[in-house]
Amino acid sequence: ALFAKGIDPNTTDSAANSLLMLAAREDNADLVKRLLARKASVGARNSYGETALMFAASRGNQEIVALLLEQGAQINQPGWTPLIYAAWQGKAGIVKFLLGKGAGIDAVGPNGTSALMMASRGGHTETVKLLLGEAANPNIKNDSGATALSWASKAENALVVEMLRKAGAKD
Repeated sequence: ALFAKGIDPNTTDSAANSLLMLAAREDNADLVKRLLARKASVGARNSYGETALMFAASRGNQEIVALLLEQGAQINQPGWTPLIYAAWQGKAGIVKFLLGKGAGIDAVGPNGTSALMMASRGGHTETVKLLLGEAANPNIKNDSGATALSWASKAENALVVEMLRKAGAKD
């Protein structure tokens, strides 16, 4: 009904979240399709630098991730990436999907944090195993000097610590 009244598909809220971002964040594939058909911007960023693809990746919604990629959403972008968002939430299926589409496995966010660090921090063993199996670097240090191993150790996650050590992570 709002489209019939002429609403702009790129309308944003006070945090610059577009309708497409909100639809992706709420797992509403039907609305995502409708917005994409009306030329909603897949590259729009909110005031935190987030995109619809990042929201869909963090939710683990492969249908929406695929739709956004088909419409030109950037899988490798400066700053936080959809892969980091998926790893942060432990969405191993999306991590695998994004890697298959060319996501940079060792890309880092603005503070130097990688997808492997985020998965390790969250104790997401399946995601850690997947990233290590795809040769993620376990020794990347962020701006604070933290590594995937230091975060897993701090969280007292013995299984992730063991996986990282076997992959060559150093203290």
